[in-house]
Amino acid sequence: MVQDLKYYIMKADISNQPELIKHHNDVFRFWLSVWKPTMKSMGDKALDFDQILKQNYICFIKSNGTVIASHFYSKYDIRAISTKHTSYFKDSFETLSSYCNELNLKTVMTQEYLSVHPEWRKHQIGFSIAEVVIGLAIKMMNYTSSDSTAGTIRAGAPSVEVISKSINADLLPVTVKRYGNPHKLFIVSQENVIQPGNKITNKVIEQLWNKKTDFIKKSNSNYNQIKIAA
Repeated sequence: MVQDLKYYIMKADISNQPELIKHHNDVFRFWLSVWKPTMKSMGDKALDFDQILKQNYICFIKSNGTVIASHFYSKYDIRAISTKHTSYFKDSFETLSSYCNELNLKTVMTQEYLSVHPEWRKHQIGFSIAEVVIGLAIKMMNYTSSDSTAGTIRAGAPSVEVISKSINADLLPVTVKRYGNPHKLFIVSQENVIQPGNKITNKVIEQLWNKKTDFIKKSNSNYNQIKIAA
């Protein structure tokens, strides 16, 4: 089962990489299948379809060609005035900025829409794919050269809170509104973060990361080759 898993990194905007359209569509359909009923259960029927395209990075896990987990990331510079006015931070910027200034953190990578296929929940496979995805998010924090990573936790979702604590994240004393419901904001710095999970989970994380397919790196490599040839 684990040997069939593959991890992918790509940009949200694939307009210059048309060969990735199938992956992009697969992730979108999966995201929609998970979040449309989730939003409905939270009493917020409005699903913002711009959420995928506005991200910097789309990361996902496939099993035999089928998406079984996904997570979206964007990098922000806390010193940029525009960051204060983004939809992600507009309700929490002052608290976040104070926390980051205290720890001398200049950049933060946000985590959004952690999604796991129902058939890949822990009780069915013996380990937590959600923990694997969070562990890969830590890898992405390094990949994006971010000082920290942050995410929101929906009230009444204790499993996600347990996972955030497992990476040594701090819950900030601020409540933000996400999808029509109150959420808490968690953040952890490069210096304080720890890898979540047990030996089995961490083995899966390392295996997926070491064998990942990085479409961004491939795109940059192709661009550099074109420049050299020119």
